[in-house]
Amino acid sequence: PSPPANAALNAAVAKYREASEGSPLGQVTGAAADGEWLYFFHRGKANFMNTQPLDFAPILRFSRKHASLGGAIGRGLFTVPHGLSLDPAGFLWATDVGSHQVFKLNAQTGAVLLKLGDGRAAAGPSSFNKPTDVAVERGSGEVYVADGYGNSRIAVFSSSGEYLREWGSAGSQPGQFRVPHGIVIDSRGLVYVADRENSRVQVFTQAGALVTVWASRVGADKGFGSNLVWRAHVSSVSYDPSLDLFAVTEGSNVILRSATGCTLLSRGPFLWPHDAILLPPLGPATPPALAGSWRANAGRPFSFAVAELEGKRVTQYEVRLGSGRAGLQSMYG
Repeated sequence: PSPPANAALNAAVAKYREASEGSPLGQVTGAAADGEWLYFFHRGKANFMNTQPLDFAPILRFSRKHASLGGAIGRGLFTVPHGLSLDPAGFLWATDVGSHQVFKLNAQTGAVLLKLGDGRAAAGPSSFNKPTDVAVERGSGEVYVADGYGNSRIAVFSSSGEYLREWGSAGSQPGQFRVPHGIVIDSRGLVYVADRENSRVQVFTQAGALVTVWASRVGADKGFGSNLVWRAHVSSVSYDPSLDLFAVTEGSNVILRSATGCTLLSRGPFLWPHDAILLPPLGPATPPALAGSWRANAGRPFSFAVAELEGKRVTQYEVRLGSGRAGLQSMYG
């Protein structure tokens, strides 16, 4: 763990709790970060079954440089917060599984710049059914929506919100989904989807052609007899272009994987980790790195943050990776 960062983060959250007047930090569903800010998305006293707009601002901004809370945004916009991501231009994207909508936000002010979804729980080009996450392609600006609990598809839109295409159906065969729960696009342009109930990450081209599948060992926990069903979930996948490295929440752990799916490091257990992100270096954004560049940074510290649903907290960790094959601990590598 990284005690100084955690201490500052915990102190900032404690101050938030004191000032929140009835909206304490609740289930933390998503996280996003750039070289200056760490953002996290939470539900306060609400949960997945909430039906009324939240009367507080559920996206908190934590200054990584000054180790302090920098305000909150999104008051009145969301019913059931879910996914949170930053696009290459620095805009926030947030999904609401309660209102079946996707929002593009100014990350500083919270102003709504684009809204996708007509608010109906339905399929088709203008509706979602509990959308879970968003990824934006660096070159074209196309918007990829994981949709989600009800539709088992990936829906793609132009940067202005025009429906373009979709792929996926419900099931457990290759290319099908049982709750596409997280999505990210790497510097090669490949699309990675956390297929939650199928306990895997599926990798696609931007046209929806299946490239490969990363199966997770947590799939063996199905039918384990525990009421902690999330122990068999692959809930999220995120990507750091400066390291060419992925963070995947698998059951109660966060797994760092290479671009070939090899397990490099595992940390946990956490209380229902719903999202995990690699934190970019402090300062201006760096260009995408060469393939496998985590090897060039072996032995150097870097950090990742974990959003815990049941734990109702965000935890920041500092880790180091080994440089040789001994660090690759996966039969999938």
